[in-house]
Amino acid sequence: MYFRGYGEGKTLTGHLPVEMVTPTAFHVIYNWMLDIKKSRKGDCSIVELYSAATFMKVNELLDLVFDCFNDSCVSGSQAFGLFMEALNFEIRMFQIMLLSRIEEFFLPLVASKEFVELDFYWVRELLSIQSVGVNSEIEIFMSAVRWLSHNWPKRKAQMEKLMECVRFCLLPPPFLRFLQGEHNTLILNSICQSAKVKELVNKAFV
Repeated sequence: MYFRGYGEGKTLTGHLPVEMVTPTAFHVIYNWMLDIKKSRKGDCSIVELYSAATFMKVNELLDLVFDCFNDSCVSGSQAFGLFMEALNFEIRMFQIMLLSRIEEFFLPLVASKEFVELDFYWVRELLSIQSVGVNSEIEIFMSAVRWLSHNWPKRKAQMEKLMECVRFCLLPPPFLRFLQGEHNTLILNSICQSAKVKELVNKAFV
């Protein structure tokens, strides 16, 4: 438990960072601890509860949150909605787990405004997930192009690192040959003429 770290015989004054433990979540956890049946009370989202329980090291409650998460079969748009809420907290592993539940909602997500406004780190995590619902690896490649295109002047420096998420060995040979050519659009041509992308394409052919 979090408060066990305070010294004995001293005035107990604790500070809980609101970015990890919201007042609502603290109230819910406090009521939960006093309840003999150990049932959750109050109006608190699962994201708030997970963040607070993680920070306060309430392992028994963390197990309960995971059970609720699994029982509710959170996936698709619901998982992304929770992920967006979780951006307000420092619970990276929980966010990665939510992204892994996107699955069939991946393509609608890529078409959204929220996708192109995501931070580079999270775009890279999303494109690296094996379980996203795509018809072929081409859609992963084009998703990366879409994100880069949204703010190319600032994002072009991140292009090569983002392209490492694409599994070039899964791209069909005709598309690989397409990538080896020159293109009329500035962004696509810049990507295809990159030394790193050329290397990845050549390795895929081999």
